[in-house]
Amino acid sequence: MSTPRFYGWTLLAVLSSIYFLVIGASFYGFGVALAAMIKSMGWTRTEAAIGYSIFALSMGIVGPLIALFIQRFNTRACMFIGGILTVSGAMLTFYTESLMQYYLGAGVLMGIGVAMQSFLPCSQLVATWFVKKRALGMGLLMASGGLGAFIVAPSFSWLLIETGNWRYLWLVIAICGAVAAVLAVIFIRENPSDIGQFADGIDPDAISETEQGTENTKATAAMTTVIQRDWKVGEVVRTHAFWIIVLVATVVMASVNMVNSQVVLHLTDMGLTATFAASALGIQGFLSTGGRLLAGSLGDRFDPRKILVVGLFCVLVGILILSIANTTILSYLFASLFGLGFGMAVVSYSTLLANYFGSLYFAQIMSVLGFVSTIIGASVPVLAGFAYDWLGSYIVVFLIISGFAFVSMVLSIVMRPPVHPSTSAI
Repeated sequence: MSTPRFYGWTLLAVLSSIYFLVIGASFYGFGVALAAMIKSMGWTRTEAAIGYSIFALSMGIVGPLIALFIQRFNTRACMFIGGILTVSGAMLTFYTESLMQYYLGAGVLMGIGVAMQSFLPCSQLVATWFVKKRALGMGLLMASGGLGAFIVAPSFSWLLIETGNWRYLWLVIAICGAVAAVLAVIFIRENPSDIGQFADGIDPDAISETEQGTENTKATAAMTTVIQRDWKVGEVVRTHAFWIIVLVATVVMASVNMVNSQVVLHLTDMGLTATFAASALGIQGFLSTGGRLLAGSLGDRFDPRKILVVGLFCVLVGILILSIANTTILSYLFASLFGLGFGMAVVSYSTLLANYFGSLYFAQIMSVLGFVSTIIGASVPVLAGFAYDWLGSYIVVFLIISGFAFVSMVLSIVMRPPVHPSTSAI
């Protein structure tokens, strides 16, 4: 009798498709639509940026509620309801005639919907279905979001040029949210045990002691730290490592929110065309795909903390280059370094969180991280818009983000794996 094919890879392909549709269209397409809406509606950059900040804030503050929903029901229901909210929010923005309608549609409804469809439920499933290949699974999942940026940003720019109407962009976002919801309903399986399988497709009882010893030796040699205990949220928040990871996530989210919401405007201010600016946004998304795949392929063999440090360094240098990017070469250099660094960082800190604290309460732990990092990170687009309206430049915001990126990089270097309370008590 043949062994059934491990469903985890099929599930990962579906989750990646969902992530591609939702994050690619909404998260990265937002910035392209925003620049056109400012010109069409006559809004200031601060007013328009508030909508993006509400969107980012909504994605983060509902994290704990999403975690509770998943625990009480399941990820399939979560992602389906999220699809309904994403479609509703995008269509409300499609018909918007006022700032308040835009804030409610694109900011609140779509922000909550995207959160329920994307990172939290998808990463929970990856952490549940994969252990030995967890970093690879996280990398492939998040790479799909970067690929979405590479395809969506220039595609949205082309659609905008062809139609001259930014409202069609929100229609595309609604369609992507609907397709993602249907995929979730059809293909999501909550746990390997639900269909008689095991994480990674490996029955732990079927592995001999010799094989287990060999695997453990490989893991030790590869310096991959996977703690074989599931931490509760109350235990996690009392560790230094968790708060360092929270700081890292905050810096990463602040920088990507800044880039997604303002880079098209900034590069056009620097004398580049809007089409090129949108393509630069797409290029950084494409390079972030490479960074995510690189971190995913190396994170199961090397300490993800070291990969995280490299990623943060690339983010730091990329932001500094963006501040002076008045040529195509500098813009490409920014897009390459920032995209690569962002991709490596987001996969590495997510993998570290699962490796350090286990998968059982991963959604709850990640929701706490998301809640804190999003509240701070979501303020950056508004601060950036205000800084530009007041000073005529984004330079102050660039320098502040760069400074925090440096601090988080140093703390990541000295960070050590936490010791579980039950271990330290022995």
